[in-house]
Amino acid sequence: MGKISLTLQSQTNLYVLTECISLNFEKERYTPYTKVSGIFVCNINPTDIHKLRITLDGMGIHYGLVDSLEIYKEKGIGYVKFTSRGFSMGLSQNQPLPGMNYNVNLQSLINANISVPNVVCQQDTTVANYIYVKENSSLWDAIVALCQKTDGSYPYISGENRIMFSKPDIGPVDLTSAKVIKSGNGVSLTNVVSHYHMKDTEDAYSYNYTNEQADDFEIVRHKYINLDRQWLADPDGGLMHKSYFSGRGMKYSFTRLEGCYYADLCTKVKLSSTLVKEVSRIKLEYSKNGFFTTLWFYDDNYQ
Repeated sequence: MGKISLTLQSQTNLYVLTECISLNFEKERYTPYTKVSGIFVCNINPTDIHKLRITLDGMGIHYGLVDSLEIYKEKGIGYVKFTSRGFSMGLSQNQPLPGMNYNVNLQSLINANISVPNVVCQQDTTVANYIYVKENSSLWDAIVALCQKTDGSYPYISGENRIMFSKPDIGPVDLTSAKVIKSGNGVSLTNVVSHYHMKDTEDAYSYNYTNEQADDFEIVRHKYINLDRQWLADPDGGLMHKSYFSGRGMKYSFTRLEGCYYADLCTKVKLSSTLVKEVSRIKLEYSKNGFFTTLWFYDDNYQ
């Protein structure tokens, strides 16, 4: 396993490269796009390249715009060096029309606002009575609010650029025979907020939420915020989700494997006969030293 190819695309041409020198690929539960960088042998002179795709054993794992691309020669051999983020990055870079969107699901919310090229979404998600789009918020912010309201969860990017609310209903990927290089666990407490206080319609801070997990870690961080009109009908629920997000990836475990073991976000993997966990972050690294896969498993309120 682990055959990598790079396709460079201009408006009129495709260039497929298969000799990989190095590759770093990363995908994370709360980041709405994939990230990739690498170097391939490139003994051609492609021009006007603006997007690229990475395939692994024939399966697309990244498709996005070029952030940077450099074509050069060294000791008579041509190379291309690149960085790219997935097209779904556009969800966080575009602002939808502020105001109310009534009786919307994921597809109709996107249809009513901005269509980001090469981004698709889960069909037939639950309809919400309304979504209030705040000024200066992104389309991803609106999608997050919809998912929290209808599913009590957090959206994620599946495949190359597919927005998903529900998690895959498939059996675990068996990794029990993989060679473990390193494994462990940790905490990430940088973003955790202990108390949220939100204004009501009369400008008083009457809505309050305490994160008991923060108390367990003796974290004291109070935030006072304006009324979030997205949550007028359920202000307590709104503060709860803000607290959940502040504690994203608060506790985690990880395993680093020798070889290529691609597993998409929210996919369950079997690490031993009794241990099955859900992938929250994946990093693939390829170099002259071979292929390595690192998987992280978050223990937070959205897992």
